[in-house]
Amino acid sequence: MTDDQSVESQNSAWIAEQERLIDVVESTIDYYQNVTDRTRVTQRTFVIATMVLGIIAPILVAGARPDGAGLFGVPPVTINSIAIVITVLLSIMEGLRRIFRHEQRWISCHIALMALETALGRFRYLIVNVPPGADAWKLAMSDLRTEFENITVREREVFYSGMSSLAPKEDKVKEHQGI
Repeated sequence: MTDDQSVESQNSAWIAEQERLIDVVESTIDYYQNVTDRTRVTQRTFVIATMVLGIIAPILVAGARPDGAGLFGVPPVTINSIAIVITVLLSIMEGLRRIFRHEQRWISCHIALMALETALGRFRYLIVNVPPGADAWKLAMSDLRTEFENITVREREVFYSGMSSLAPKEDKVKEHQGI
């Protein structure tokens, strides 16, 4: 193998490593974009539905008058049944909101998404006219890899801290005491 072939082979290895890292970062950006979009829509749907049902429930309760007259000609028994169903739905929706924390999740994913896009853009800028394998190129690769890990770890910490806050109080005390 000649020196030119060795350098070319090594450059190919560096380029392949760069492509793998960029693929991982870009697929993670896509993941965060999908999660952000999905959880933002879910969160807003829950908020709007809760608001609307929260307005309707007391109107229905007030509409079921004891004198037997119903609201809009609907019998009081039916109105009371609808009010109960709406109240149960509101309770379930509030429970789901607290468990899944969509408002927190979409924001943390969006922040991670923006940070990864910035890190990838910075990397691409830093390697312009820098040959693969050069010290500046290696430093830029290392920085991108480190930033990627820091960003994704931080986002996972936000997600899991939200999940751990749902643990029963007794488990939290034991966890704090190191039991």
